[in-house]
Amino acid sequence: MEENPKHAEVEPVIHVEKSVLEIGQEVSVLVKAAVFRFSISFWNQVPNKWHTKVRLSAKILAVITLIVIAFLIGWYSSNRGEQEEGESISDSNVDPGILDGDDQLLGGSCINHREDPKDCGMYYYCEENGEIQHRNCPMFHHFDEPQQKCVWIHLSSCGKEDQDLDIDDNIPEVAHIPTDDGTVPSLSQVQAYEKRLTSQGDISILKARLITLPSEEVELVLPRRAANPPNTVLVETIIAESDWEFLFPNRHPSYSYTNFIKAISKFPAVCYAANPSNCRAVLATMFAHFTQETGGHNPSLPAPEWRQGLVHVEEMGCGSRDCGYSATCGTGQWTVVAG
Repeated sequence: MEENPKHAEVEPVIHVEKSVLEIGQEVSVLVKAAVFRFSISFWNQVPNKWHTKVRLSAKILAVITLIVIAFLIGWYSSNRGEQEEGESISDSNVDPGILDGDDQLLGGSCINHREDPKDCGMYYYCEENGEIQHRNCPMFHHFDEPQQKCVWIHLSSCGKEDQDLDIDDNIPEVAHIPTDDGTVPSLSQVQAYEKRLTSQGDISILKARLITLPSEEVELVLPRRAANPPNTVLVETIIAESDWEFLFPNRHPSYSYTNFIKAISKFPAVCYAANPSNCRAVLATMFAHFTQETGGHNPSLPAPEWRQGLVHVEEMGCGSRDCGYSATCGTGQWTVVAG
């Protein structure tokens, strides 16, 4: 008796559902392959003599496309930022003071937007349906109530008190100078009154710092001289003559180290000995200004540009005419002579 052949067992086919991500990846691969084949086919049709021009045109088109996309992104972000909403809050949570003044409730709805008195970068937006929303202004913007929109911080009136003052408040009271007979004071009486007012308090300190050393004493100043003024001695401890040579290797002969410390001596308030901690900052600022205004600014020189200060003595273009320097220079006078 023949046995019936056994049927081979067939494994069931399991249909696996693909996720949206997997389908998207497959579609992306197919699109890339199609684009690649089209590009190859198109490129093969282009004559060899046009290849360079086509490449250049493609690059220019790509740059223009990127610029347009960047502009559109910036424009969209700017407009979206101005309309950005914060957390919506109900009328009961709004500061009652926010509805005072010009803002009124008409049939359950307000008629204008109001600034947030606690934060100028936020404001209360009034919806037509009566809902009040607490919104944020874009970065570097404050809400301006008169314009009813967010503007640049310096253009906003938020948080700025009314600074209109009565003109009469700014008119100083005329000082009454005592005189012997009650008439117009004499010059000596005015000078005596001025001396009394300026010899006390902060004004006396400011007045003392405006004093300049007489030119005869300035001419006696020399490097490492024991009798140099206190501010000059302080500067010499910070900037020695060797430092001067290093900092200004291309300087004009007129800008010697001796003349530098003489100029410091003329003005006792510069690096005055009572405040040595600020002297280095003062000198650094001074030297930077020297380099900017009198520097050679020549990248071909061996010394870097920051060491090319004190090259010029006069303004450029004054070689053929007098720009006003010759009248007072070279006379031994350390202050400008009034014309």
